[in-house]
Amino acid sequence: RDNSFWISDVDSDFVYHFYSNGTNDTSNGFNTAASGAADIWGIAFDSRDNSFWIIDDVDNFVYHFYSNGTNDTNNGFDTTDAGAADAYGIAFDSRDNSFWISEIVDDFVYHFASNGTNMTSDGFNIGNAGAVSSYGITIDTRDNSFWINNYAGFVYHFDSSGTNLTDGFDTTGAGASGILGIAINPSDYSFWINDDTDNFVYHFTQPSI
Repeated sequence: RDNSFWISDVDSDFVYHFYSNGTNDTSNGFNTAASGAADIWGIAFDSRDNSFWIIDDVDNFVYHFYSNGTNDTNNGFDTTDAGAADAYGIAFDSRDNSFWISEIVDDFVYHFASNGTNMTSDGFNIGNAGAVSSYGITIDTRDNSFWINNYAGFVYHFDSSGTNLTDGFDTTGAGASGILGIAINPSDYSFWINDDTDNFVYHFTQPSI
């Protein structure tokens, strides 16, 4: 809407709002702990109502928050029964309002329907490609592929069927050696990547596909 950023912080249980120039918008942002989301990691934006889907790793639960920070208790869903007991990354798929969630123990991407049902025929392994400890996932709408980052500083590219396209890229040379979150910019398909070691958001251009 305004080319700004919403960033979840696990230490403060707070969702911060930053303008495109990096200024913190202190009039927005919200705390999630009071709603039970006290260990938040991945965050995904839902353009249908400008709301957020946020993963809590302790609860193994995906919470739904409105833009004013209110917890939508009628939605949200547990990921444990599907096997996603250490889920960190989440991407919202606007084609069918479903979710793609990366799990760091079994190195697997799960696909959940909008009602929280695990779509077992669609998930795929990413560990065999080397994408272990993958904390972030984002969807490239040009071909519905996935860009998934592992913590050590590499961004992998998988097609919609889960095949590694081998055109990923390393981020450590730029200083991003502990990356947690990744988001794609739909205007130029570049990446915004959050680094945990220096608390910095890096901007990377994307390899052509």
